[in-house]
Amino acid sequence: MGKTKVLHIIDSIGLGGAQKVLEEILRCKSSKIDQQAYALRERTNQIDIGEVTIHHSASKYSVVPLLRIIKKIQSDRVNILHCHLFRSQAFGLIVKILFRDKIMLIFHEHGEIFQGKLLYRLLIWLAKSKVDLFIAVSKATQQELVDKNNVGKGKVEVIYNPVNIGADLIKKSRENCYQIGFIGRLDKVKGCDILIKAASLLRGLVYKVVIVGDGKEKARLIALASDLGIAESVKFLGFKNHLSAIYDKLDLVVIPSRSESFGISAVEAQMKGIPVIASRLPALCEVIGHSQGIFFKVGDENELANQIIKVSQDTELQKSLAVMGIENAKKFRSELFREKILSVYQRQLKLINQLNEG
Repeated sequence: MGKTKVLHIIDSIGLGGAQKVLEEILRCKSSKIDQQAYALRERTNQIDIGEVTIHHSASKYSVVPLLRIIKKIQSDRVNILHCHLFRSQAFGLIVKILFRDKIMLIFHEHGEIFQGKLLYRLLIWLAKSKVDLFIAVSKATQQELVDKNNVGKGKVEVIYNPVNIGADLIKKSRENCYQIGFIGRLDKVKGCDILIKAASLLRGLVYKVVIVGDGKEKARLIALASDLGIAESVKFLGFKNHLSAIYDKLDLVVIPSRSESFGISAVEAQMKGIPVIASRLPALCEVIGHSQGIFFKVGDENELANQIIKVSQDTELQKSLAVMGIENAKKFRSELFREKILSVYQRQLKLINQLNEG
């Protein structure tokens, strides 16, 4: 059996969970695996995830990257094309049609399937017979692909996202107020506005909301905090690459998403022994654990505010959530993720060899 040559394509290496996952995949080292990555466009804010070729254009619509990918596949004899996010998957489908059985096509479903975008659902419908394997980041994501997009369950493998933040001892607040954290992209789907509205209802609690992340909603969120009269209690830190020191100061992490396929910051918080309150979404309940977190109705700032008060006042509950959260987070260790990814590549290469021999 020859060496497996994998080419990843991703829309950009901007700020997001898919980029973090790709970074971890590129750390998978094996004498039998050779990996490359290609980003289809530049972004103003980019993260450093190692050796990635970036197409030097900010355009969403250029087809030049597709032509370069085809040339790279031919010159480097790529076996597996691993696609992350919509545009990459659209290009991947075209490549699969051109190369057919000479290349294996993997779609990594990071959560776009939950957002109800008609173009994306159309792409999945067109591609499902051509894609050799879908990787789903949770069982809830797998179920969405199977139930609502008619993808065969045997074509979908669940591989949970890896989480890297080191575990810590259960801690007490190091600040003179209750520190509530939000870590994520500032996009409507992530629901940071729900947290800010809930914070305005926290009567009698001395608190600070710490928002870590960047995105198109930032200006609107700053205005919302000001309009609600809590601007001094809401701190926007922007995007941060290194989060361990930030988590160390938090008493609570809130995941107020309107839609979610995994929730990396929830597991990062649990690894640090920090209680988590999250929207009652299937993927979040699955990943956090039904008894390892506290949940509220999606979009309901009143219930969220009540749950924040409840956790802030109950030290026994805080300790219980911390202990159970640390145990739950062990399921998402990077070593387990890497083993599963490498196993997928080896299995796909065997299939390629079988087809070629046939």
